[in-house]
Amino acid sequence: MGQKHIWMPGPVTAPRPRNEEPLTPTHSCHSDLVAPRLQSRQHGTEVLPRRGLGPAGRAPARLPQTPPGTPAGPWPLPCGLGEPCQAVSGPARPLPGLGRPALASPSPSTVTATTMLTPRTALLLTVLLAGGSLSQRPRRPPRPASPISTIQPKANFDAQQFAGTWLLVAVASSCRFLQEQGHRAEATALHVAPQGAAMAVSTFQKLDGICWQVQQRYRDTGVPGRFLLQARGARGAVDVVVGETDYQGFAILYLEQKRRLSVKLYARSLPPSDSALSAFEQRTQRANLTEDHILFFPKYGFCEAADQFHVLDETRR
Repeated sequence: MGQKHIWMPGPVTAPRPRNEEPLTPTHSCHSDLVAPRLQSRQHGTEVLPRRGLGPAGRAPARLPQTPPGTPAGPWPLPCGLGEPCQAVSGPARPLPGLGRPALASPSPSTVTATTMLTPRTALLLTVLLAGGSLSQRPRRPPRPASPISTIQPKANFDAQQFAGTWLLVAVASSCRFLQEQGHRAEATALHVAPQGAAMAVSTFQKLDGICWQVQQRYRDTGVPGRFLLQARGARGAVDVVVGETDYQGFAILYLEQKRRLSVKLYARSLPPSDSALSAFEQRTQRANLTEDHILFFPKYGFCEAADQFHVLDETRR
């Protein structure tokens, strides 16, 4: 008695509309592991179609008998463009009308081995293959550093010398709102008072002819000259760096919010010196900003005090 072969019938599928495309094995990972897409089973040289497959009413096809003495492989498989050719060992048979051997169909032992896979074994193979593909998946590259993190603050920054009044001269930024509403810019003054390693900053600016005061606190970050601002209405924190200052004539500040960098030029008095303007232009270029991104503020119309009804206190945030 020969080896007993177990044949598992294919799934019975419901009829589909003519215009609908059939599902291919690539729609399911499980179909690639359990009995890898064998469409027939073989006994000797006779191929029987699986249940539910093949046209109805057609007699089973027969493969030609292998003549005795036909040499065995390996014979190269046909390869497509850019695909490596492979060789398969095994008994071969001549192609009809060509006089050269062709590959034989899988042996009964191969069909038996592939159809004997249990669902548990197939699941284990699926997990192993999935784990291997995940381990070989390339990792996401690290996120680049924020622009302001590469800017060094003023060496040995002294908050006591930085205290006092600063007048806003110009702002360089790619902010779309600033470019579109630049004609509405008003003269702006900054009053700075040190609070330990932090700084209390009050901004004075006119709005519709009324002077407003905005109180903010530049919090200490542990690095002199680098601060953190939590402002009302801001979408996240604002990083502030005092990049350059001589304490007596000008100061260049960097502000970054949501990875968008702005450069501001302040002066103790107007007009600013040529050296201050030159330093501001150089730092603007280093920040990948051009002259088109620079907005100069008015040189007149400053205010220094606001009544109690026009004070915004943002230091409690």
